[in-house]
Amino acid sequence: MNFWGASYTHFIWIGLKRQFTKVRWYVFLIVCPVLFYQEANRFIIQLNNMGIQQHVLNIWDILFDLFSYSYIFIFMIPFFLFLVSDLMFDQDSKEQWMLRIGSRTGWWFGKVVILALLTLCYVFFLMAYAYLIGFLYLPWDEGWSVAKVQHLFPLPVQPQIIGSMAPSIVLFQIGCLLYFGLFTFGLITFIASMYTRSEVWGLIISSCIPFLGYVLLLFRIPLVESAFLFPRHFVYHLLDINDLFSSWSQVGISIGYWMVVAALLWIWGSVKISKEDINLGVAE
Repeated sequence: MNFWGASYTHFIWIGLKRQFTKVRWYVFLIVCPVLFYQEANRFIIQLNNMGIQQHVLNIWDILFDLFSYSYIFIFMIPFFLFLVSDLMFDQDSKEQWMLRIGSRTGWWFGKVVILALLTLCYVFFLMAYAYLIGFLYLPWDEGWSVAKVQHLFPLPVQPQIIGSMAPSIVLFQIGCLLYFGLFTFGLITFIASMYTRSEVWGLIISSCIPFLGYVLLLFRIPLVESAFLFPRHFVYHLLDINDLFSSWSQVGISIGYWMVVAALLWIWGSVKISKEDINLGVAE
């Protein structure tokens, strides 16, 4: 199987092209800035009601509010799963593409590559829209705002991080964790769709998991601090969790967590697709 052959690259290109011509992606491109704008407006009004003037704020205050765990679990994860929920059934005859590529597992790997690229695009648009909306309200600054340094209002970032790390680095870490987490949940959607043979049930099953994670975070259930539960690895630096690790080592552990889970899901999918009752006459 040639991963760089014309058939393989054409398979990936067709998959991306079909995704970006779907209405759901245009819905995302319209809905995302509207939601961000409403949230930023609510955030500014709330601070004004608290007597905090905008001259002590900067763009980072809005950005970290937009990437708080509530927005991640209520909007960003479910919307992404909705966007990629039909990816397993998106192209023409599965058997035809498997024959052109040369194996079933190669077809599966191509779907995983398409998912990785779509995840990158999704996170890019989230970040770009957040910066754009932030600039509409508050000025740019390289460091934390006066309001945050003086703790004039609560922002979901650990206090020790504010004194030791630039906000741009923290937001970059959020983007990395968001990417790997979304990619992993996309694989969960794939696996659920393969077993149920339905993109709808795949979406429902995979969406129930982040909903459970949000409940754990919302009610501060002690289990959420377990290193084996995914909510911790999405938003470790957004909560008041007493870590024994530094911020950099913790983000590395979280990325490692997502990579291990994603690798296990990829192997699971490879085994599942290789055992499907499809008479291809090709190597697995």
